[in-house]
Amino acid sequence: MTGVAQSGRHSLEPATEPTSAPTFGRLVRVELRRLRSRRFFVVLVGIGLLGYLIGLVVLATHFEKVTPEVMARATVARDVQLQQNQAYYQQCLTDPQRPSETPVAEYCGPEPTAQDMEVRWFVDVTPFDADRFQQLTLAVGIGVGMLGLFLGATSIGAEWSSRNLVAWLFWEPRRLRLLAAKLTALLGVLLVLAVLAQLIWYVTGKILLATKGIPVEQSDPPRPEFWTGLFEMQVRAALFVIPTSLLGFGLANLMRNTAATLGVALVYLLGVETVLSSLNPYLVPYQFTSAAVAWFLPGGLHYFVDPVYDPQTQEMNPQELVFTNLQGGLVLLAYAAVITIGSAWLFRRRDIS
Repeated sequence: MTGVAQSGRHSLEPATEPTSAPTFGRLVRVELRRLRSRRFFVVLVGIGLLGYLIGLVVLATHFEKVTPEVMARATVARDVQLQQNQAYYQQCLTDPQRPSETPVAEYCGPEPTAQDMEVRWFVDVTPFDADRFQQLTLAVGIGVGMLGLFLGATSIGAEWSSRNLVAWLFWEPRRLRLLAAKLTALLGVLLVLAVLAQLIWYVTGKILLATKGIPVEQSDPPRPEFWTGLFEMQVRAALFVIPTSLLGFGLANLMRNTAATLGVALVYLLGVETVLSSLNPYLVPYQFTSAAVAWFLPGGLHYFVDPVYDPQTQEMNPQELVFTNLQGGLVLLAYAAVITIGSAWLFRRRDIS
C-alpha cells in the first residue's frame, strides 16, 4: 500500500500497482496516517489552538472577579428593585380603573418574585457567568464544526485534484468500501478533536467561574439544573461535527473541487436560506442553520408563523411553534445523508480513470 519512494522513504499514498485487497481496518489506518500527515490538517488545528489562546487572554482581561462585597451590593440593589416592583403590582391590583372583565395577569402582569430577578443582573462589574459559559460552549461546537466542514472538503477534494483516487482504486477497487474507510477515519479524528475541545473548554470555564465570575453554586436564585443542561449541550455541540464533516466530504466528492464546495456552501447560507425564509416561514426549521440552532439550544428553536385568532385577547397573534433538539438533529443528519449518499452513488458509477 505505502510503496517506497526513490529516496528510500515510505510514502503515505497508495501504490499504483495492484496488490492483494486490504482489510477494512488497514484501509482506515492508512487513511488516519494520511490525515495526520496532511499539512492543511496540522495548520487548521494550529489555528484552532491559537484562537483558543487568544480567546483565553481576552476572557481573562475582560471579566472581573466578583467579591463578596460586590455580591452584597448587588443583593441590596436587587431587593430594592423587587420591593418597588411589588409595590407597583399592589397598586395595579387596587387600581379602580382596572377593567373587571380583564384578567389580573393580563392587566398587571405576573406577581414579582425573587425567582424572577437574579442577583447577577445587579452586579456593578462584568463577571463571567453561567450564561456566558453556555454561549461559549456553543461557540466551541460551531468552531469545531466548521473545522470539520473544511477538513471534510479538503480531504477528498485534494485527492480529486491530485488524482490520488486512481491510485487508491488500484489497491482497493471496491469504491464504496474505500469511501467508507475514508469517512470512518475522518469522523473518528474529528470526533476526538470535538470531545477534546469540549473537555478543555469545560475546565477553562470552571476556572473562569471560580476566578472571574459567579460560581453556579452561589447563584441567586439557585440553578441546580445548570450542570446537567451544560453536559447535554456539550454533547450536542461535540456531535455537530458529524453532519458538517459529512457535508463537506460529500459536496467535495460531488464537485471534485474544494473551492467549489466552499462556494456552494456560502451561496446556500447567504442566499438560498434567505429566499426560502421569505417564501414560507414554515420552512425555517428545515434549513440547515435553523436546524443547527434547534439542535444546540436548550428547549430547541422557538419561531413564529402566520397569526392566529386568540379568543382570550380577541386579537390576531403570531403563532409560536417549537422545533425540538431531536428534530433539529434529524434535519442535520438528513442533509448530511442525502449529500453523502448521493455523492457515493455517483462515485460508484462515474469514470475516474
